[in-house]
Amino acid sequence: MDAFGTIPLDGTALSERNPIMGAALDSYVGLTGMPNAIGFTNSEGAFTPELEPLSMSTIQLKSDSAGAIIPLSPSTASNLASLDTTPAADSLTGAAANAALVGDLRTGQYIALENMGANFNDDYQFLDGRTADGSVGLAPDTNEPYSGTKWQVTEVSEGIITLENKGANFNDDYQFLDGRTADGSVGLAPDTNEPYSGTQWQVAEVSEGIITLENKGANPNPDFLFLDGRTADGTVGLAPNTDASYSGTKWKVYDLGSVFGDEVVRIADEQWDFFGNHVYEQDDDYRKEGDEEAWQRIANEYWQTQGINRTDIDTSEEVDDDDNNPWSAAFISWVMQEAGAGDEFNYSQRHANYINQAIEDRGSDAAFIGHPIDEYSLQPGDLIVANRSENDGITVTYDTAVGNDYQAHVDIVVATRPGEIDVIGGNVEESVTLRTFPVNSEGKLINPNDDNEINDFFAVIENRLGAPVA
Repeated sequence: MDAFGTIPLDGTALSERNPIMGAALDSYVGLTGMPNAIGFTNSEGAFTPELEPLSMSTIQLKSDSAGAIIPLSPSTASNLASLDTTPAADSLTGAAANAALVGDLRTGQYIALENMGANFNDDYQFLDGRTADGSVGLAPDTNEPYSGTKWQVTEVSEGIITLENKGANFNDDYQFLDGRTADGSVGLAPDTNEPYSGTQWQVAEVSEGIITLENKGANPNPDFLFLDGRTADGTVGLAPNTDASYSGTKWKVYDLGSVFGDEVVRIADEQWDFFGNHVYEQDDDYRKEGDEEAWQRIANEYWQTQGINRTDIDTSEEVDDDDNNPWSAAFISWVMQEAGAGDEFNYSQRHANYINQAIEDRGSDAAFIGHPIDEYSLQPGDLIVANRSENDGITVTYDTAVGNDYQAHVDIVVATRPGEIDVIGGNVEESVTLRTFPVNSEGKLINPNDDNEINDFFAVIENRLGAPVA
């Protein structure tokens, strides 16, 4: 590094989890987001600020009051080569381990909030609502028994949200995150009406995926404004500002899915139940497409309700003709519409149309994003995509799909477990059928070791849609 100038960090935000290593530095000081200064604390506890942030990807040398650059001390300069810019391992576990970091929040979204205070403590990390007694604190992770780390977002006006606790043990007396400006405490309120105006929070994004939450209760108090996690003892309260001395006011947002995703799973489960809860290759006592009630459901609902005209089909035998009337794409489209996808889903009686759209939308903020199977960890409500064109001599891959027409099959992920997922799809063994497929340790889909062309997976579609704002 030059004695003067800036130091790139490859886009990695500085934090106490990316320390400057070296015997000359006893501890590294900095805040993810908007630190005021970066430096080191010696063995006597004295802090020496030597660097300051230029952006989230660059730090620069400090300048004196006259604007002159202050060179680094020899000990710090000699150790900068050891700066670890590898992103810290995600401390989320379970479903949250696969969550996407987001900056904007939407109604219906489920989130977890990780405290980004300067003094990291692995015992006190995630905002946790305790529905047993209405208290709020910090939990070490998002696994049971810390289900209170799951919060549902509702936007009540531009930039103003409420956060409803979605812990496993529902208690109608303790539901919404509530800041009490009279004494600076934080707890859970039964609703968002008066006198619980402290359930309203203004969101401000200070860097990508890092937010502050300012309480917007009816009785503002300059001493008690911002949601503040105290990693020293795991408590949560309100702080007067977001300066470095209140670094616990910074929160990292993790997207845990949405009400929409839950609704997709519920509707798919409901249809599976209607068809007799058939598990692939395990039973014969279930409704098939040729049965009277089944073909009425397929022809009159799966196709008709989304504007796909199949009035030409008026007998169960015609529905049963898979070569001319495949209905698996109609099933997926119907479920998405019933769940409330609105204009966000590319409804079609051909899978390729919405698969290609999702792949094309990768890198955008679209509601449905297509990924290669080895690059995304599946969650309930997502879709898995398999090639069914091998009999036509067509090999479809993620890279070759867009711009081509092909036969495919798509299933809805309805459950995830270590090592496997459950999916539900239409037109599988002439029914709505549940199947189980393997995933790796990261929850990413892998192709089974079999010769069934329906299992030749080449893409997955991430469902990022939150419930429509009422």
